[in-house]
Amino acid sequence: MKGLVFDIRHFSIHDGPGIRTTVFLKGCPLRCLWCHNPESQSTKPQTVTKENRIGSKTYCVQDILGKEMSVSEVITEVAKDTPFYDESGGGVTFSGGEPLMQPDFLIAAIDECYKLKIDVAIDTSGFGAPDLLRKIAEKKPLFLFDLKVINNSDSIKYTGVNSNIIINNLKLLDSLGTNIAIRIPLIPTITDTTENVRAIANLVNTLKCATQVNLLPYHAIAGDKYRRLGISYLLKDLKPYTQKELDDVAKKFSNVNVPVTIDA
Repeated sequence: MKGLVFDIRHFSIHDGPGIRTTVFLKGCPLRCLWCHNPESQSTKPQTVTKENRIGSKTYCVQDILGKEMSVSEVITEVAKDTPFYDESGGGVTFSGGEPLMQPDFLIAAIDECYKLKIDVAIDTSGFGAPDLLRKIAEKKPLFLFDLKVINNSDSIKYTGVNSNIIINNLKLLDSLGTNIAIRIPLIPTITDTTENVRAIANLVNTLKCATQVNLLPYHAIAGDKYRRLGISYLLKDLKPYTQKELDDVAKKFSNVNVPVTIDA
C-alpha cells in the first residue's frame, strides 16, 4: 500500500509531546486563506521551480512536491528516531494536508507504528467521515484537533468547508474518550475576533477529554510557496503579531478551563 507524502520532518517539537517525526500527507479538502502548506492541498504530485543562489548567480531547478511511499518506507524512516522518542516521550505525528484523506494508508501506518511501540498523534482539521474518525479513535492516538472558525458561514468563507461537520466530529471524539489537544491558528481579524474566541472557548469548555489549547500565531513565511505554485496569496499584506498583540489575544482565552499556551 502506498500513500502520497510531501515531507517527513525529523526532530519536530511543535507537533505533539516530546521529540517527534512529522509525516505530511498530501491532499486537503480545506482551502484556508492562510494555509502555510499550500503544497499540501492537491492530491497529486506538483512540479515547481525553485531558485538557488550561489554567490551572485541564480540557478533554477525543478522540484517535485509529493512522492508515493509505501507504509514500510515511511515506517523505516520514522523508526530511525526511536531513541529520541523513547528519551523524550515523543513519537510520530501524521499531518498534512489532511491525513484523513488517505484513510487506508493512515490506518496501516498507525498499526505499524504501534507494532514498534511508537506513540502516534494525528494532526487533523476534523473534516472527515465520522465512521473513519471512530475507527481511528479506537486505536487511541492523540488527536491534535484544529479549530479555526466556528460560525458556519464564516467557515465556508475562510476555509471552504462546513464547520458543523468539524464540530460534530470533535464532539464525537470527545464522547469516545479520545485524548484531544485543541490547536487554534491565530489569524488577525479572522480567527482572533472576540466572537470567534468566545465561541471556541464555549465549545472547549463542554469537552471532557480536551487537555490543552495551543494557539498558533500567524506568520508570513508561506508567501514564497504560493509564488512558486502560481497561487495568489490573498493575505500577503497581513502583518504577523507583535508580542503585545499576542498577549492581548491570549487574554481572550482566559475563561477556557484547560491550559492555554502560545506556540513560539
